[in-house]
Amino acid sequence: DGEGYKSDIIGRKYNKVKLTRASKTRKGKEGLSYSYFEGNFEQVPDFSKLQPVKSGMTKTLDPETIAQRIDHYAIRYTGYVDIPKSGIYTFYLRSDDGSKLYLHDELVVDNDGSHSSITKQGMMALKKGLHPIRIEYFEDFLGQELRLWYDGPAIKNRTATFFTEQ
Repeated sequence: DGEGYKSDIIGRKYNKVKLTRASKTRKGKEGLSYSYFEGNFEQVPDFSKLQPVKSGMTKTLDPETIAQRIDHYAIRYTGYVDIPKSGIYTFYLRSDDGSKLYLHDELVVDNDGSHSSITKQGMMALKKGLHPIRIEYFEDFLGQELRLWYDGPAIKNRTATFFTEQ
């Protein structure tokens, strides 16, 4: 065929997104509510079908401080994350084993499954203020880790600050 060169075709799709409004909730105490469950899980369970062994408050995402055993448990954390500036945020969720991050009941990061420590990410456009957050986590076998941090407008690698509802 002629002297033309062939190349791959690359396409991009852009979606215009609206910033998700912050909750009208006032800041309560720093930290998250949690519910702790025991069982042999290979993925994040449907917590609505389980009875918690215990519940309480925590200031950190450290499963070892809540767990009553080394393996085979799950934790559901709920509260509010404080977003310092309106814009698009990338959330990083690192876990061993599986975890999921929800903001406004929308799945933002899916890091589910029985696996060693890996990081997955997701994005959401958020207005400044408090946003309802839910982090679901399970520990299958060997190694426990759960970390959440984010990047945003002029922000890099910030550990999230959580609050309860006042």
